[in-house]
Amino acid sequence: MATFASPPPRRTHRYATPRPSSGTPPRPRRLVGAHRAAPAASPPHSVAESGMEVDEAPTPGAYAQAEKASNQKDTIFAKTEELIVGLYGTLPVEVKQALRSTDFLVESYTGCVDVTSGYTLVASAKTCFLWSHATLKPTSPSPTCYILPCPLPSPSHTNLTSPSLAPHHAIVPSRSRSIEPGLILVSPTGATRFWPSISSGLSGGGASEAVDLPLEATGDEYVSCLVRTDLGGLGGGSGGAYAYLAATSTGRIFRLGITSQGGKHALTVRLFAPPTQSSSLSLSRFLGWSAPSPAVRPEPGNVVALVSSGDDVFVLVETRIQKWALGTEELNGEADVAEVVREAIGGGVGIEDLEGVDLAVESPNTLVLLVSYASAGTEEDPGAMIVDQFSFGTRRVFWSIFIHFPFPMAHVNLGFQTCSQNASSPPAHPRLTLLSGGAVTAVLFGEVVIFSARDTPYHDRLVLKSSSDRFLGLSALPPVITLDHADPNSSMDTDGGDRVNEAEVLIVTGDSMLRVSLDVEKVQGFKPESLPDLLRATLKQAILYSPIPANPLQFIFPPSPVLDWRSAHARCGRYQLLQ
Repeated sequence: MATFASPPPRRTHRYATPRPSSGTPPRPRRLVGAHRAAPAASPPHSVAESGMEVDEAPTPGAYAQAEKASNQKDTIFAKTEELIVGLYGTLPVEVKQALRSTDFLVESYTGCVDVTSGYTLVASAKTCFLWSHATLKPTSPSPTCYILPCPLPSPSHTNLTSPSLAPHHAIVPSRSRSIEPGLILVSPTGATRFWPSISSGLSGGGASEAVDLPLEATGDEYVSCLVRTDLGGLGGGSGGAYAYLAATSTGRIFRLGITSQGGKHALTVRLFAPPTQSSSLSLSRFLGWSAPSPAVRPEPGNVVALVSSGDDVFVLVETRIQKWALGTEELNGEADVAEVVREAIGGGVGIEDLEGVDLAVESPNTLVLLVSYASAGTEEDPGAMIVDQFSFGTRRVFWSIFIHFPFPMAHVNLGFQTCSQNASSPPAHPRLTLLSGGAVTAVLFGEVVIFSARDTPYHDRLVLKSSSDRFLGLSALPPVITLDHADPNSSMDTDGGDRVNEAEVLIVTGDSMLRVSLDVEKVQGFKPESLPDLLRATLKQAILYSPIPANPLQFIFPPSPVLDWRSAHARCGRYQLLQ
C-alpha cells in the first residue's frame, strides 16, 4: 500500500501533419492504428434521443501522433523515466484574457477536454468558452473561440447557498468533426440552455432553447452533476447516439433528450425511472387486474457522481453505489460501501467524515471509488510532509478504492492512498480518471494532478507554479498502437494483440494545454527500491525545465513516508559526481 501526499488544492488529436511536396521521394510514414473495434460501415440512424443527426460516431480513436518537421522539436516541460509532459497548444486569446484577472479562490470555473467531439470547454458562472483542440499544435495561433452565455439562476430557486457557481456542461457531438457540436448547460438551480450548434457563439450565442428542470424550489435540491451516456449498445447506432442525465442533491435523476421536428431541434426533460402512477394502480384494482408491485425506490441523498458503462449506469449517492439499467430505467442493486472502505483503509479506526468523491468503471464488476476523510496533520507527521502556503491543520485525505461486486454485496479488492490536501485550500472538486484500463489512475485537483499505479508503488504529480493558475480539465486520449514499435511476429487484433504500452492525457490549464505521456510498461515495472530515484528526477527536472519561461509547472520533492531520504540523497550525490 503506497501513500502519497499532495499540495493543497481543494476538483492527440494527434493528426498527421501533411508533408510538403519535394523532389525527393518521401520517407515512409509512421503508421498508427487505433486500438478499437472498427465502426459499422453504415450505422443506423436513431432519433429517439437525438434528432440532430449526431448518431454517427466521430471516431474518437482517430487521435494519432502528429508528425513534426525535421527542424521542429516538442516543447518539453517535465520528463522522467515514466512520464513526459509537453506543450500541446495554446488557449484562445479570449480565454487567456478572461482567466488572467480571475481569482480562483472566489470565482467558480469548470472545464473539460472532450475527445469525442474534439472540443475543449472552460466556463464560469456567466460565460462559456469552447474551441477545437483537434488540430492544435504548439506553434498554432490562437484557435477560434466560441463564446456563449451561461444560464442565469432560476428565479424560483432561492435556497442555493452559492448562486454564482459554474454550470454543469455536456457537449453534443456532431456527425462530423467539420461541423460544430451542440452544447447543453445546466445551472445548479436547474436553469438549462441548449444550443444545437455552438456556431452561434460567434455572433452572441442567441440561438438557444431555455428550459428549467422541475426542482423542488422550497427545499435544498440543486443539480449536482450532468453526464453524457452513449446509447450505441442499446440500438442507438454505432456509438453515436447519446442520452444526457442530470442528477440532483436529493437523489433524483432527469433524462434529457434531443428531438427534431420541422428542422428545429428541441430539448426534452423527464424524470428518470419515474414512480408508478397512482391512477394506473387504481384502474388495475377497479378492473380486477393484479396490480404490479411498485419498483424499488432508493433512499434520497446527494448524487456525487454518475457514470455509464454500456447499459449500466452507476450512481454514487454519498457513500452508496446504485446500479441502474439505462434501457429499462430499473434499479438493479444498491450497496453502502462505507464500512468496507473504513475497514480497508485503517481497520475502521480514525476514519471520520468519510465521503464519496468520484467514481469510475474499470470493468462491469469492478469500480474505482475516490473517497476522502478528515485527518489532523502536524509538521511531524509523515503525511504532512508537503509544501503548503497554508498552515497545518485539518486535512482531507483521499484514497482510491477498487471495489468488486456483484450487487448488492461489495468488497474491497485493493486500496491505496492517493493524496492529501489542506482544508483551507481553494475549492475544486477532485476528479478521477482511469488510464490504460485502470493500471494507472489520475486525480485532478485545482493545483495538482496525481498519477498513481494500481499494482506498483509508482506515484508522481504535476504541480502548478503560479497560485493564479489552475488545472481546469483532464481527459485520457483513446489508446493507439504504433506499428513501427510493434513486434512484427505478434498478432495485431484488438482482443488479444499487442498491449498498448503508452497512456496519453490532455490537460487544460489557465494558460495552455498540456499533453502527458505515460510509459505504462515502466510504471507497471516500478520497484519499491526505485522510490529514492524520485529525488534525483526532481532535481534534474528543476535544473533542466524550470528555466523555461512558458513552463507552468514547478518541481518540489514528492512527499512520501516510505521514501528513504538519506538513500535518495546518496544516490543524488553519486549522480552529480558522475555528471
